[in-house]
Amino acid sequence: MMANDTKPKLNPKKPVFSLDLLKEMGGGNNRFVDDMLRVYIEETPKTIKKLNDALLIWDVIVLKSMAHKLRSPSAMMGVTKAVKLTEFIEMNASELKKKDEVKMASIDLINLINLVIKQVKEFLD
Repeated sequence: MMANDTKPKLNPKKPVFSLDLLKEMGGGNNRFVDDMLRVYIEETPKTIKKLNDALLIWDVIVLKSMAHKLRSPSAMMGVTKAVKLTEFIEMNASELKKKDEVKMASIDLINLINLVIKQVKEFLD
């Protein structure tokens, strides 16, 4: 059973990422943007899996580490909601009284990032 078995509260048709920062970083080099997107869709699912596994067994250290690892790519992709979720997880995962909130934030993050991956794949096709 996956920790992200809940239904996402996201509109899958509405773009949840922006290429503005990537385009700025690439200075108009479309190949750079494409390469970064391909790295994102190759590497991010591995991090999401580790985050999900940590969530299932409540491994706070790995949970915080994977949330941290997702923060920069989320910012680079213009997914500010994901950045806020990663920050919340990092700051609160160690507090037992916030365990349920952290679990929900983690599930929301997993669903959001999975939607970003899906949309990036569609964009690249």
